[in-house]
Amino acid sequence: GIISKDRGFEHFIKAISWIPPRLADQHFRSQYSSLYHHGKCIADFIGKFETLETDYEPIRQKYDFAPLAHYNKSGKGNWMDYYTPKTAKMVYRKYRKDFETFGYEDEYTKLLTYLAAKENP
Repeated sequence: GIISKDRGFEHFIKAISWIPPRLADQHFRSQYSSLYHHGKCIADFIGKFETLETDYEPIRQKYDFAPLAHYNKSGKGNWMDYYTPKTAKMVYRKYRKDFETFGYEDEYTKLLTYLAAKENP
């Protein structure tokens, strides 16, 4: 009940950042907390959205799944443009363990660099 529809990305990030991990719906829980138990990964494979088609292909073939369809393509451009330095830091603070565990530290650095350049052309 704390996330209002259509109030914008910044409002969404602020609302999500205040949800305590123990009360977080599965959609807002960290991936680390979902995939690790007592510091040990309980999954035998972790794919990434950025490489979804490549990561999915061996699974698709093994289980004879259909190829992935692409629904709800946004066409809104660069994902980095959604962020401000403030919202980027809020997301990083909330999901820091995910950034570190799944190799997104460089992406966070790129985002901050991009946002700094955008503010100071």
